[in-house]
Amino acid sequence: MNTTMTVYTPSDGSRQQAVCYELRSINLVNLPEKEQGSVLDRFASFLDSLTEPIAFHIIQDEREVESIGAVFRIPYKRFFVETHSQVDSLV
Repeated sequence: MNTTMTVYTPSDGSRQQAVCYELRSINLVNLPEKEQGSVLDRFASFLDSLTEPIAFHIIQDEREVESIGAVFRIPYKRFFVETHSQVDSLV
């Protein structure tokens, strides 16, 4: 999923379009060790392929879950990568 937003660049006061990609959890610790290594290698390759700076954003969110007639609020984190160019082919 990606979202476009306008961000403020303090260095010169201009506004630039940013593209944000939401990263989803894959439960790395539950994967077999070989797959964990493969996932980490692909992430390192993604970072190495970038040609401009990116920013990581971590947002605390919560989700309501209903169970046995009660509603529970479950906190969780959402992870985003922000860039100023399309990197669809890399993510």
